[in-house]
Amino acid sequence: MTTPKAHVLSLTLHIDRLAKGHYQAELGGGTITRKGALGVYDTIANAIRGEAEDMPDGLCYFVDVHYGGLSSGSIPVGVLHERADEIAKHLVGLIADFKLLEAS
Repeated sequence: MTTPKAHVLSLTLHIDRLAKGHYQAELGGGTITRKGALGVYDTIANAIRGEAEDMPDGLCYFVDVHYGGLSSGSIPVGVLHERADEIAKHLVGLIADFKLLEAS
């Protein structure tokens, strides 16, 4: 069985906090964007998992998760779902570090 070739190398998953416990996610890149309503999730990790589950097979090889103006770096699509908690914690930690730098 062969794996279908990806249409693009990498896409970006933008996650925005709407309110406490409400995160909006939008997957896109270049000319590819999802049609219809954007996903709303209760946590950053669930936004990552939910968007990974909804992604068509073979769409891309990597996803770069953005939250709070910061980036996770390129994550292989195959591990995105299982590493969602780790990626979310990393992004929240980066934001905390950034705020400490701004305060000093």
